[in-house]
Amino acid sequence: MAEKRPVHVDKDMESLAGMSFEACAAYYDGDEEVRVIGEAVSANSKPIQDYHEIKVVVYDAEGDILGRDYTNWTSFQLRQSFEIEVMNLPGVPTRVRVFPSRSD
Repeated sequence: MAEKRPVHVDKDMESLAGMSFEACAAYYDGDEEVRVIGEAVSANSKPIQDYHEIKVVVYDAEGDILGRDYTNWTSFQLRQSFEIEVMNLPGVPTRVRVFPSRSD
């Protein structure tokens, strides 16, 4: 059974990217993988028509980065769900950071 891990959402990056996360959860499978599932929403209630990414960084108890990954799209309406798997982790993850970015 997967264990839930704490997720930190970077609010400053949300503001810069013009989107926020309504829901976001991370699950560690006990082996070498963290799965992050969430829902991104346009911050200004208008469709997003440019390139955006959602990035995930996985940390161990000492704050070292164990792995990272991202997903992207060129546009979406007001809401977009996502699932990102960070695999082949060299240690046990204790927390996950999630943040959006965009290209201007």
